[in-house]
Amino acid sequence: TTAPFLFVFLLGFVLTTHAFFPFQAKKAVHYPNLHPSPLENSILTVDLNGTWNVINSNKSVALDGTVPGQIQIDMLNAGLINDPYYRFNDVEYRWIPLDNWTYSRSFDDSGLLSYKNIVLVCEGIDTVSEIYINDVFVGHTNNMFQRYIFDVTNKLVSGTNNITVSFVSAETYAAAQSNEYPYSVPSSDNIQLQSGEPYRNFIRKEQCSFSWDWGPCFIPQGIWKPIALVGFSDALLTDLTAQVFPKDNTLQHFRVQVNAYLLSPTGNGVSGTLTVSLQGQQPVKKTVTLSKSENAITLDLDVSNVDLWWPHNVGPSTRSLYTLNGTFVSDSGEVTSLSTRIAFRTVSVITDPINNEEQPGESFYFVINNIPVFIKGANFIPVDSFEVRSTPDVIDNIVENAVLANMNLIRVWGGGIYQHDSLYEACDEAGIMVWQEFMFACAMYPRDPPFLEIVTNEVQHQVRRLMNHPSIILWSGNNENEVALTWFSQTLDNMDLYVIDYSTLYISTVRPNLFSEDTSRFFWPSSPTNGPLVNGEEFYVGMWGNSQNTSY
Repeated sequence: TTAPFLFVFLLGFVLTTHAFFPFQAKKAVHYPNLHPSPLENSILTVDLNGTWNVINSNKSVALDGTVPGQIQIDMLNAGLINDPYYRFNDVEYRWIPLDNWTYSRSFDDSGLLSYKNIVLVCEGIDTVSEIYINDVFVGHTNNMFQRYIFDVTNKLVSGTNNITVSFVSAETYAAAQSNEYPYSVPSSDNIQLQSGEPYRNFIRKEQCSFSWDWGPCFIPQGIWKPIALVGFSDALLTDLTAQVFPKDNTLQHFRVQVNAYLLSPTGNGVSGTLTVSLQGQQPVKKTVTLSKSENAITLDLDVSNVDLWWPHNVGPSTRSLYTLNGTFVSDSGEVTSLSTRIAFRTVSVITDPINNEEQPGESFYFVINNIPVFIKGANFIPVDSFEVRSTPDVIDNIVENAVLANMNLIRVWGGGIYQHDSLYEACDEAGIMVWQEFMFACAMYPRDPPFLEIVTNEVQHQVRRLMNHPSIILWSGNNENEVALTWFSQTLDNMDLYVIDYSTLYISTVRPNLFSEDTSRFFWPSSPTNGPLVNGEEFYVGMWGNSQNTSY
């Protein structure tokens, strides 16, 4: 199952219309590319979205594809296949994800060669690919949830250029990774019943795309998020994050810790001024000299007398969102900027001991802005098997219906994706809190160094991408993987081995990398779990497995 605690299953499919309601909730205002959202910049961005040429491995199928997009939707739009949802088309079209597809297009240098640095920014590649520009290797991808930034400074020529993204079947890749692993790493797949495919836990890709108990198996390939070339000479502001901490219990005085991440591939010696401005507050400036590669610059803002962000139907109805701008101006005058929105609120998770001889244990509830909150919510799974069809309008409609149903929280389920920006923006606007899971579900997972490195990069990127949203009130390590320790014969026969696997991934990798980016929120190891600590300090081992043990 995928809906522990009080969460209603399948919000994404159930609440898809509000025709029965005589009124509508406030519609979210979307900010295109909110993270990042450029302000005035003197850098150059060349958009590579649009029409690409697509061909399969033996060149028997060729078509025009769309970026952002996915191969099945491209084929559907080209009239090469029928509705993938019709009858048994998930099985009939299984040859599509088993094939290796190549996307390519030409583009003009558009003035990029006048800059010292040129990078290729891939917001989302699904999933395993090699990228070439003018037949020169650029880099490879193996994580659907990762933003990739490749240095392509010396790979462009004046005039017309070509870019190629050559995909490898995710199923083939995952099977190879499993075969090379020294022991079995089980997952709960019900392959025969669901007509699915195995080995999903060996690839960082939407887990339910291999099939789930509510959805079919399609395993898409494609450039599923925007892709662009960026030219700059001094530095590029890649991320702008903020953590909000109360300075006292009055909820009137806050410290905002802002981190600006600047990429400077040219090396040491680039200097300039970083300016951070929060709506309604005085700007703060810092003079910095950058080192090669990524630079993390921290500034603190003291903020007073701001309006608070409140959940739906809790406290006042205000949900004030404040614009935060970050701008770096190099000494040579080059400008790179980002803009985001933040809010002011406090979140506590209360897990106090309960003195009850008949049923001992601990409490579990949230306190928002000093007010205990009764959670009423649902489990949010992917809206569509093909993420390119999860448009802002579709997501807005679901959030509106959650408000109309008197919900105040959704759990972004760990078997899908870190959701689209439009979901978190809509939740920020509507006061719908978010329980955000990392994308691991109903399985054991590898713990070899290459896999842990992939996860480390994923956690860093996704936390930086999402942490500015006030609607997110908790990070959770996974969906049901703690209790899954008791599901499989392999784990029951060698529990010590798989407990080490579990601890290495979630406690020793996900948790510290999360806290290196965001210490303002609570980390919950799994959904459900017996809790994160025993004796106040050491992470538990003995109570893993039975997540319904009332002793915890």
